[in-house]
Amino acid sequence: MRDLDNKKMPIFLKIIIAGVPIILIIVYLIFTTNRDLQNREQFFIQEFSSVVISSNNSSTGRSIEFHLSNGLKIYFGHSISGSIKVGDSIRKAPNTYVYDVYRKDINGQYQFLATYHFQKTL
Repeated sequence: MRDLDNKKMPIFLKIIIAGVPIILIIVYLIFTTNRDLQNREQFFIQEFSSVVISSNNSSTGRSIEFHLSNGLKIYFGHSISGSIKVGDSIRKAPNTYVYDVYRKDINGQYQFLATYHFQKTL
């Protein structure tokens, strides 16, 4: 009887086993890049007034991702002091990356905090 442990694996099977993880990584990178491009495009086009509802570290780990109530996301580098917080209000005019941030004061009224540029906060 032949020893099955010493049998060589066919080359096409090796290629498939090695290729699946590579294909999955490529699909993931395409998906995340496409999602980020759509977020950037919609952020530029839309006029909105929205509230920051949550935050977490971005998938790259180099920035903090803030989720707005309108479904868009804003990113801030860890080193930027005085950045936005959950509960802040974001107001933006159409066709620009510039937006204003407002924060509630002790009376519960939103007060102007800062102006930021979507692409310059990383």
